[in-house]
Amino acid sequence: MYPSLSVDRTLNAAYIRLHPKDAIRELTLCVDPNINLEFDAQGRLLGIEVLSPPTRLHCPRVLIDRDIDAGYIRVQPRDVIGERTLAVDSDITLDLDSVGSLVGVEILSVATRLHPALVRDAVWPGA
Repeated sequence: MYPSLSVDRTLNAAYIRLHPKDAIRELTLCVDPNINLEFDAQGRLLGIEVLSPPTRLHCPRVLIDRDIDAGYIRVQPRDVIGERTLAVDSDITLDLDSVGSLVGVEILSVATRLHPALVRDAVWPGA
């Protein structure tokens, strides 16, 4: 099932899966010493690897606003605030907390940057 969160405390790493199991990874992009993003051949975000994950990391919640074709993937509780951002490209921006841990991911053009099944099953504000 996706989105999902797998945590390996032995390796001190976590993986946030945003795709069905049959999706093929084509590119891994290291965007921060502790964060790697995985994409398919169409440039869709498939997964996020987090090294030294925060203890409050939780199963991602995907919120999408169809009217503006944008979304947000929150991976920490709502009381954790993003204090700085890291632009990955023109469509993807990471929110990081004060110690550099991932809080969430803002995505523009969700129809082309996320897997269609994830977009279909996402939480729609106001729905």
